[in-house]
Amino acid sequence: MEEGQTVEIQETREPLREQGSIRVLLELLEQQGMNQEKGDVLRMADYIDSMEMQLGTVLKELGEVKKQLGVMQESKVKLFAVNTIQKAEHQVKTLRFQVGEWKRKFVERAEQAVVDFKEKGERCPCLCGKGNAPYPRLAKTNRLCIR
Repeated sequence: MEEGQTVEIQETREPLREQGSIRVLLELLEQQGMNQEKGDVLRMADYIDSMEMQLGTVLKELGEVKKQLGVMQESKVKLFAVNTIQKAEHQVKTLRFQVGEWKRKFVERAEQAVVDFKEKGERCPCLCGKGNAPYPRLAKTNRLCIR
């Protein structure tokens, strides 16, 4: 993204872990006993939300510094400081936009994971092929589940 371009910041109003598709994915992971994967999803969601909040805080603080510089007398130092802050604001807005994109993709992938799971159905924990296993090679062996 080039300097001078406006960056539209996409913010999702609610934290990732509270969004419907993420909650459904977490529930499916829990039902399948995939607690480690559920924890990974939660940690990633919290990390992305945290980055978004931190970048928002940085933008607010840069705005406050700009206000304070507004009362300074004109000088080379003020000009340099204002220019530096504008560059920093642009970089932070670019990063925040990217985090918004990550957030959007995270939700899309969670939705796709839920759809994929529902299409393939539950699988037997021993991967024998029972229960619409998503592993056609194993399903063709016609082995019986030892459970």
